[in-house]
Amino acid sequence: MAFCPFAEQRTITGSSGKYTGGIFKIVHHTTEGGSAEGAFAAFKAHRSDPHFTVDANKIYQHIDTDVAARSLRNAAGGVETNRDRALQIEVVGFAGKTKNKAAMKNLARLCRWLEETHHIPLVWPAGLPKPARNGKDPGGHVRSTEAWAKGGHFGHCHVPENTHWDPAYTKTEAAYLMAARFDAAGKLINAQDPAVLALEQQPIAMDGDAAFAIMDDHADVGDANTDTVEPVNPAVHKQPEQVPLLIQPGGGLCLSGGGYRAMLFHAGSLLRLYETGHLYSLQRISSVSGGSITSAVLALAWRHLPFDGERASFEARIIIPIRDLARRTLDAEAILTGLLLPGTIGEQIAAAYDKYLFHGATLQNLPVTPRFIINATNVQSGILWRFSRPYMGDYRVGRIENPEFSLASAVAASSAFPPVLSPLTIGLSPASFKSGSGDDLQRFPYTSDVVLADGGVYDNLGLETVWKRYETVLVSDAGAKIKPEEEPKKDWARHAYRILDIIDNQVRSLRKRTLIASYQALPDDPAKRKGAYWGIGAEYDHYARRALNLHCTPERVQELATIATRLKKLDDELQERLINWGYAITDAALRTYVDPELPEPAAFPYPKSGV
Repeated sequence: MAFCPFAEQRTITGSSGKYTGGIFKIVHHTTEGGSAEGAFAAFKAHRSDPHFTVDANKIYQHIDTDVAARSLRNAAGGVETNRDRALQIEVVGFAGKTKNKAAMKNLARLCRWLEETHHIPLVWPAGLPKPARNGKDPGGHVRSTEAWAKGGHFGHCHVPENTHWDPAYTKTEAAYLMAARFDAAGKLINAQDPAVLALEQQPIAMDGDAAFAIMDDHADVGDANTDTVEPVNPAVHKQPEQVPLLIQPGGGLCLSGGGYRAMLFHAGSLLRLYETGHLYSLQRISSVSGGSITSAVLALAWRHLPFDGERASFEARIIIPIRDLARRTLDAEAILTGLLLPGTIGEQIAAAYDKYLFHGATLQNLPVTPRFIINATNVQSGILWRFSRPYMGDYRVGRIENPEFSLASAVAASSAFPPVLSPLTIGLSPASFKSGSGDDLQRFPYTSDVVLADGGVYDNLGLETVWKRYETVLVSDAGAKIKPEEEPKKDWARHAYRILDIIDNQVRSLRKRTLIASYQALPDDPAKRKGAYWGIGAEYDHYARRALNLHCTPERVQELATIATRLKKLDDELQERLINWGYAITDAALRTYVDPELPEPAAFPYPKSGV
């Protein structure tokens, strides 16, 4: 038996059996995910355990190295590579981007132990793994049986009868793996070796730098099913909300709720992000309530946008449809229709969204990247229910993968503000849920009739799914500032509405404090985040790099911040003022906290209306 003395033993599904031949070799994989826990869940689901998993913190051993692992394709009658004395290591990370430096150190230490224990030469018989080209498969991999018959190191890209192209180490990473040496305690003893020093100077890839290809049947595909890098899907874990996730490079954008006020304010924010190039670099866009209307319109338009910074295409595909909707009152009409005709109020809202904006689109019409997540609140489980292209669900009830679910209904659920527009109940088939994907509530009636309310009830900034994943967090907050009332109403309807406003205000304040504290944290604090927050009620003069040619007076700003949270028509000038204000405050936040080199905008999108 051979167990690594400095690895944590973590059995998952076990060995594939005894070796049938060959000489010992090391095979390098990448998990295509963001955490070891996510990889473990995938190994269990697919019975694809390697011998080891390596991340920045630990080395995990799953299988005795004297018996075979399961991470390779193993065609009967062929080479049967799993059983050909292939010692398999999964490195947490992606083939399409540079690897975590601490993980590479752990990997090198493990390789030295395996080489000594199993007499494996420090050579690459099929050549070094080819690094990714623009985040994608570079091609030209040597998968010959002649090379495979030799001892040494191989990438998954070199294994006969296999098709994957990982690990795609850069030349710097491969040189480090060859050079690094350690003492018995695991201390690096040749830190001044040029190949070792070079790894410290290798730039860290940002997720938004390019489109990264992902191997869709790899160890930890999370909830992604095609061709973009994504961190692990939290819903595949036993207790995902409690599993600490590795924070990923790259960033996400959060769009708050606030009815038409939010919808238009965010449209202005997105326009400025588009012009500056920051929109294209996002890995995730998370939204609630009114923000979900804008987000969903953007999602459907995404593949049609040239991302050249010019306004015309953005205005045609996003601003104009949103403004057309803002000329219609949906909430009062839906209430009346819901009282007089079959169907709930939420269903009437969904029908209106579909008629005016989404035209039959489903979640499968969302782009693969960036990941758009539309958040609702599951009234039954008491947590966020997420709608996205790869899955919908929550971690307690479970998830439905690749859902052909109406985009309009997802947005309606996200914007079902209580007590009038909430709840929206969606009927589902329990059989459509992935087996074992829920924690404690994957059973009737939770999986048959899901009762949903506005996503802002749980997370009114749409913050959670971005803050838990990415080092850069941008937040656009169109939440209304609560007004004092000298004589609060005492009838049940208006009193309940007032109480909901107070609760919303408190939840928003707590999340905002957490966010701001993360921006201000020390660099080595795990809670540290980069990015910017901007709010509809912010004071423009507080931003050091505000555009002085955009006049945003406090009085005019407060008029916009106190517009009622309704789906009620707004006149054209008010629409333009909201868009202008979102545009101006986003620019000020970006240039003050994110990108000081951005040029000052020449004018408002609608100069005549101002703020």
